[in-house]
Amino acid sequence: MGNKNVKAKELVYELCKNDITSLSVTLKTFKSLDFLLDIPSDLREKFKIPYYWHPSPLHLICYFKNYDLLEFVFEAFEHIDLNIQDNNGYTPLMSSIRKEDIYFCERLLEYGALHTTNNQFDNGDSPLHYACDIGNINIVKLLLDYGAIIDIPNALKITPLMYAVQKEHWKLVKVLLSYKSDPTIKDIYGDTALHWAIKKKAKKAIIDELIRGRDLTELLYDKNEEGITLLQLWRINMPNEDPLFLNQSNTSETVTDRTASFEKFEEENPIVLEPVQKPNIVLKSVGKIIDFFITDELSWTNN
Repeated sequence: MGNKNVKAKELVYELCKNDITSLSVTLKTFKSLDFLLDIPSDLREKFKIPYYWHPSPLHLICYFKNYDLLEFVFEAFEHIDLNIQDNNGYTPLMSSIRKEDIYFCERLLEYGALHTTNNQFDNGDSPLHYACDIGNINIVKLLLDYGAIIDIPNALKITPLMYAVQKEHWKLVKVLLSYKSDPTIKDIYGDTALHWAIKKKAKKAIIDELIRGRDLTELLYDKNEEGITLLQLWRINMPNEDPLFLNQSNTSETVTDRTASFEKFEEENPIVLEPVQKPNIVLKSVGKIIDFFITDELSWTNN
């Protein structure tokens, strides 16, 4: 066991140095790179590797963005598990997406990395969820070109579109809708992407895209699991703004008629919050929580 740890430490050191010449010698002592590394604290400090992170050698190569080393490793080993997950559940592809390194993303996909892998430690998010969360349109298009399912749900039935809406990536929302993402899909709380947008008080342009071509009656009566309609949700979150639903052009009703319809509907359907049994899961979409999570554990993604 001691000899194995010494070899692993030597491998980590060579990987951190990004020296292919010396690494090639070290690699000869390993039959596979499909394992997680226990990185010594001195190397973590020296090479600024996050504590409590146990990556595979492939994760570490992606972390240091060494393109030559990536190609070298693929040539040196007949088989590499491209979908190996680190101790936080991230695959090398997910790590590269969060680093916004499109070259690594493309090479990993070319070699066969799966875009369907879910991170069970992070609400079951897929690579497309991470790409939409950070708003990188090029990586999103790359994943879709490789066959990623555009409305793939995570464990909470949240779609990539919902993440794009929540982070107010307007251009990305347009791209996803142009790829036929379905804005009517509901998460486990009965919220659609439009619910997410209204709760976020999102930009008018995003809401415009989500309601384009939608039926007025459908929007009126679309309730989530708490029994709140989109109109009522609008009144709660943006009481000083007129609902953008009134500006829909695909109905014969006049704006005056529609305003009267809304007022009548609100009078007949007062807001009554129904208790909802929610799972004991921390939603990634909660702003303060995810901001703390990123700052505390994942700050290396922006290096």
